[in-house]
Order: sequence, then structure tokens, then C-alpha cells
Amino acid sequence: MAARGALDTVGFSSLTKAANYAVQVDDVLLTGRGTLLKFGLVGAETAGAIASANIIVVRPGPDVKGGALFAILSSDVFRPKIEVLRRGATTLLSLSPKDLAKLEINLPPLAEQERIAALVKDAQIAYRTALEAAEIRRSLARRLIDARLFGDNQNH
Repeated sequence: MAARGALDTVGFSSLTKAANYAVQVDDVLLTGRGTLLKFGLVGAETAGAIASANIIVVRPGPDVKGGALFAILSSDVFRPKIEVLRRGATTLLSLSPKDLAKLEINLPPLAEQERIAALVKDAQIAYRTALEAAEIRRSLARRLIDARLFGDNQNH
């Protein structure tokens, strides 16, 4: 997830109204509208951000680990159960929080949820790190190519 500083800003008439829409650590986010069903897990860097009207926020209960809930909802096994609930034209499908709330989710015991959540967090960190490394490599390659093509004088 992006850091709060990288997100768009929105104004509210009061802090109380804003707090109602603020996401918390371990909330699971789903796209409510669009062609692709996407999932996200809120980390500390994004906590406090405001979810747009296009996002469904699933807040885990006290005996539920957000990472485990994210793993179940976004899994290839469970995703079809969510896809069936989506309605509309093929170009703009929508999912309602009420329909999503009807799904039954069988969670493992809390200790196993904690292990799954740790795996999810490690996998997300590894993914972000790999993307950052790929961006660095691409940037370095572009600079090297520019230097080879244009030498030190790149003001053409």
C-alpha cells in the first residue's frame, strides 16, 4: 500500500465524519466497482487514509487476524464466491457490502491465523522489495543506455 503522503487528499466538514471513513491496520479492502476484483491489506503506513466510495472495507473482529482474512478473501479458492455476487454489465461490475456480508467464512484457530498473517506480511514485503529493485535496475539501465547513446552531452 502507498504511504498516506502519496495519496490524494479530501476535505471533511468535521474530524468525526472523516474518522468514520478512515481505514485501520489490518482492514481488508476490496474494489466495490470495476472490471477487476482487487484486494488490499491496510498496513501502518496507510492507516488513517480515507477509503473512497469505490472501496469496501472489511474490518476484522477481535478473534480475526486481518492478514488471514485477506488471505482467504483474495485466494483463488474463495474469490469465485465473491465474483458470483458481483452485478452489472461486464464493463462495470459492482459488489455491495451487504452481499459480501452474507458470505460464510471459516477461519482457522487464532494461532494458525497468526501464522498465515505473518506469511502474508512477509510475502507483501518481498513483493514490494522486488518491485523497488526492478525499478532501480530499469532506471540504471536507462541511464547507462543514455550515456552510451549520447555520451556526457545529453542536451540534444
